[in-house]
Amino acid sequence: MLANELLINRPVKTKIQADPRNKGIALDAHYRSYVLPQVLVLNLTGIEGSHSPLDVFRTVLQASQALKDKEFKEVFLACKGTNKFKLPGAYFKELGTTYDSQNPLYTVRTFPANVLNLDGTPAYGKLEGGILGVFNAGMEQFTDLSKKWYTNELFNNPQ
Repeated sequence: MLANELLINRPVKTKIQADPRNKGIALDAHYRSYVLPQVLVLNLTGIEGSHSPLDVFRTVLQASQALKDKEFKEVFLACKGTNKFKLPGAYFKELGTTYDSQNPLYTVRTFPANVLNLDGTPAYGKLEGGILGVFNAGMEQFTDLSKKWYTNELFNNPQ
């Protein structure tokens, strides 16, 4: 538990808390089962106030930046201790290393295409077509992902 706190959770918390826009978003980070250093869990435990899905996503990006020097095989997105989705570790690392330079709209739009169901199958398909259609479809996927990851559970919305 101490290793999780010092090596994983503390750097993530420090990064997230440094941004005042994140106040009220509770995202914890730890190794899977607290002992498997090749697997990271980002556990969203609560949201206070009127935060948007983009605010929550910003904390994921900031967590990836805080841990960009670490190597993970997988990164789970959890809500209240229940794993919902996972990301390839290499993609999570890429998010962290490009956080300061990548266009945020591009990252939001393309994020769902990199998300996997817990069984390893793609949660969303790759999008093709014209830029406006792809952008709109990507944002719809992002909204759907947010609902399935945490909105339905944290705000008791019907699925």
